[in-house]
Order: sequence, then structure tokens, then C-alpha cells
Amino acid sequence: MKFGLTESPRVWALFLTTVQPQAKRSGGEIVSQSIIEALEASGTEVRVVGYRRPGERPSHSGVICAGERPIETRGAGAHALGWLVGALLRHEPYSVAKYRSREYLRVVVRVLAERPSAIFFDHAQTHFALESVRG
Repeated sequence: MKFGLTESPRVWALFLTTVQPQAKRSGGEIVSQSIIEALEASGTEVRVVGYRRPGERPSHSGVICAGERPIETRGAGAHALGWLVGALLRHEPYSVAKYRSREYLRVVVRVLAERPSAIFFDHAQTHFALESVRG
């Protein structure tokens, strides 16, 4: 494909994170949102895949919700026990099991079909999504 002087290839990045960072509620979210804003300032369209805290709404148009999920363990109730059992069964850290879900993987596969220019794994806890990226 050739591009004229006014045309340029569409550059967009897929940003895989644990929680939608636009609220900047923690140090990790501040850093994640800063990276997203820097990418956007460079002219890159960024689509963010992450969980939404219960009751929160995305404020960024590029945010793709992987589901609503309590992020802090202290507010997770019975979910925390399920994450612990999942971690033990898979021999993986609790902090990884906490973010693993079929819905997250479904969202990643769907967005990958649009062929992003780059993929960012924002946290080690999102490494389980590598299964979707291979190939």
C-alpha cells in the first residue's frame, strides 16, 4: 500500500493492564495513565484493556472493559478465595490468578484481530494474556 503526502499508516497500540487507570487511584495507575498519555501525545491511538472497579465508568474513549472486578483484595469477598484456589491449582502467584479470566482473554483475542501496531503488557500480572498473543 502506498501513502500520499497527506496519508499516513494508522498506528495504534494495545495496552494490556490490570485496572483501567484513568482514575489514577494508585501509583501504578498514575504511571500507566502517564504512559498512555505520552503515547497519545506522540500520535499513537491507544486502546486500553483492563478491569473496571465496581461502580466506576470509563472516561477514556479507548478503554475496553474486560469486566467489572474488585481490584483490592480486602473488598473482594468470596472472589479472593476463588483467586487463591486458582493460584494453587495453576501454580502461579495469587496476584496473577486475581486478574486471569476468560473474559479478559476474549477481549484480547477480539482486539488482536484488528492487528495493533504494538502491544504493551503493563504489569507482570497480565502475562497470562500472552497465550492470546502468540502467533
